[in-house]
Amino acid sequence: MEWDVADTAANREALGVHEAGGGEAAYPKARVVTISECASHAPVLTAIGAGRGRKGSGEQSLARGLYPRLEEGWLLIADRNFFNWDAWRAAADTGADLLWRVKSNIRLPVLELLPDGSYRSVLILTAGSGVLLRPWSLDDAQAVMDAYQDEAIQRWHVMRADSLAETREWIAGWQGGWAAETDAIWAVAEAGSGILLGRAGLKHLKFSAGTADVTYWTVRAARGKGLSPRAVDAMASWAFEAGFHRLDLEHAMGNTASCRVAAKAGFAVEGVRRSAWLLADGRHDVHAHARLRS
Repeated sequence: MEWDVADTAANREALGVHEAGGGEAAYPKARVVTISECASHAPVLTAIGAGRGRKGSGEQSLARGLYPRLEEGWLLIADRNFFNWDAWRAAADTGADLLWRVKSNIRLPVLELLPDGSYRSVLILTAGSGVLLRPWSLDDAQAVMDAYQDEAIQRWHVMRADSLAETREWIAGWQGGWAAETDAIWAVAEAGSGILLGRAGLKHLKFSAGTADVTYWTVRAARGKGLSPRAVDAMASWAFEAGFHRLDLEHAMGNTASCRVAAKAGFAVEGVRRSAWLLADGRHDVHAHARLRS
């Protein structure tokens, strides 16, 4: 909510004055975010900031100052615009119980139904009609091995698979990245059949800085259909909703297909890092792209 406050020099300096009707508003405004009791609606925690237009004056920014003040045994119910990973972690670290809404396009299948009626789940994203970003399964090992027989994937990712045991180790590592909170790697798959179409992921997650690096590949049979840009865009949209600020995407200059993916997914070119990557055929210049939440 927003409150009109006294038109004093101190309030103008602290809160600013926004425009209204083509001119200056009559009073400075303060934005107030509260945590309130459900029954009485009485505020128990409050954060106050500038009404609008100033950095840090948004509801999510103000709410971040409230989460560390929660107490164990509380149940915090929040609407979907408050959900992001950093906020969830900050609130959960206090020992409070959380019940937060999320956007309807986040798919949460039931993995295990718990006695209290809740359930364990995993995060599945949609990337347009008929395509999902889903968790990896060890059953994907053969499809991953087949994908890595492709010369283009071998060249640009500097990896090849020689056995199912090896690809199972890779998959276990991709799964482990989620648990360790270091990487978020999805299998890109056909929605109906579950056939593996590619891989899309965020590496080197840095929650404090809000940054990550983008990685992806597409199997040969699925190329040329706009799959990778859709998968990367879906992943980036999720990351920004979860609280990330910047995603970096780099590719070898000779990988023109990857450059087209970056452009279509909204990653702006930022420059060239000369002779930065050592691939099987020698040193390569690297094209640097990035996409920001703003």
